Amino acid sequence: MELDSGKTREIVDGAEIQEILQAAYLHEWPFFYLSMVRNHLSSHSTKLYGIDPEAGTITVSSDILDELTHSMTNMVFFRARSGGISVVFKSTLLLPDEGASLTSKPKFCEFEFPDTLQYSQQRKAIRINLTNRKEIPVTLFVNLGVRFQGKVVDISETGTKIVFDGDLANQLEGSEIITDCQMRFSEDSCIENRVRVLGVAYDKEQNLSFLRCEYVETNMNSEAQIKQLIAEAVGDMSEQDLALAV
Repeated sequence: MELDSGKTREIVDGAEIQEILQAAYLHEWPFFYLSMVRNHLSSHSTKLYGIDPEAGTITVSSDILDELTHSMTNMVFFRARSGGISVVFKSTLLLPDEGASLTSKPKFCEFEFPDTLQYSQQRKAIRINLTNRKEIPVTLFVNLGVRFQGKVVDISETGTKIVFDGDLANQLEGSEIITDCQMRFSEDSCIENRVRVLGVAYDKEQNLSFLRCEYVETNMNSEAQIKQLIAEAVGDMSEQDLALAV
């Protein structure tokens, strides 16, 4: 068992930012904004209604306007999270058209599409090595008609390491999003995650490829099954097994 140290990345690629925010929107990640009033920072829940990279906008609940009336700026920090993943970015309120009605409060309001985003993994996530334990087959569906079969080496609440036969180093790229990663925990239990490739290492001597990936998003059922698997593995460990590898 190991403790993941966790990490934070600053993402500036527009396509990657779009993918992350699209995941937050489609899977309804909890969404928040931070406001500063009289040197006091507070967090408020809101709702992400949509993103439009071509128009350069994101759409959120207009409740945020109530807080902005007490602020000296139209710039807001937003935060979204899912499982062990957290994203933070700043954006500026787009003022309504001159012809828009000022007498009634709109349901939505628009902010500028972010040009940078802070992407963080949960720190101190327990990572369970399954090499000599229960085998979990994995299928990656990369493109239409292209799939890779492997098995889990280790797993945590934030990501997993998978081993495959052959050389995949030139077939999977770092930061690539794989929309369908299926892990079969048992004959009756198969979970599906959207994952991001963190890196691929090829062992020429063994003719094996090791892929490290993080979950971009997981549904509640998948999260629960992963947590249960980790809890059961921890419960089966002896005191010697529980020594932490740094």
